Amino acid sequence: MTDHVLIAIPTYKRPRSLARLLDAIARLEDRRGIAQVRNRLVAEALKSDAQFLAMIDDDEWPEPGWIREFLEAQRITGADVLQGSILFAHKGDRPKPVPDIRHATGPVEILEGAGNLLIRRPVLEKTASPWFDPAFALTGGEDLDFFVRLKRAGWRFGWADKARALGEVPAVRDDLRWVLRRASHPRLKPESPAPPARSFRPGGGQTHGDGGPALQRICRGPWRMTVLP
Repeated sequence: MTDHVLIAIPTYKRPRSLARLLDAIARLEDRRGIAQVRNRLVAEALKSDAQFLAMIDDDEWPEPGWIREFLEAQRITGADVLQGSILFAHKGDRPKPVPDIRHATGPVEILEGAGNLLIRRPVLEKTASPWFDPAFALTGGEDLDFFVRLKRAGWRFGWADKARALGEVPAVRDDLRWVLRRASHPRLKPESPAPPARSFRPGGGQTHGDGGPALQRICRGPWRMTVLP
């Protein structure tokens, strides 16, 4: 029988020490990676009676009315999984490292990432665990794989433009090495559906040229990222 331990942390206005503590606790977890974290969140959510699961990444924060706008868009579209728009923070005169992720409210063919989502409970109940493939633990791409499997299973996607989150772009994603490492992931298959190419230079212009099939799949996939000159 597995022993379950609840860690209680009394804290008040100590953000730096709390961040250090949480980081240390996170390192105690053997199963590292974003896919494992998302799977744990889904598993915990299904223990409740909630009819929807909203996901937002820790480098984002919602605008007022976030959940209300998600639910309204879900009512209008009847979608099973919805993504909200993400507006990236920008400092100084330097161009945004990646463009905002936005789409008009309504049905869409595929989603662009798991950072700002609303998922109907039946989707998670009827999808085999693990929902997010641990093979993508340290590379990212678990969201695309998840969306592709949902699409093949017949679930419907929608966009909620007013269910907005504001976000910061991690410095690692503004780096060609990250793009190449993610592009070389063996689980990113050529047959995955993808919209037209959306690779961008830091100045905002589209890139050109053949970076190889895997890199092209990454830059054409339902996310946005920077390819440095």
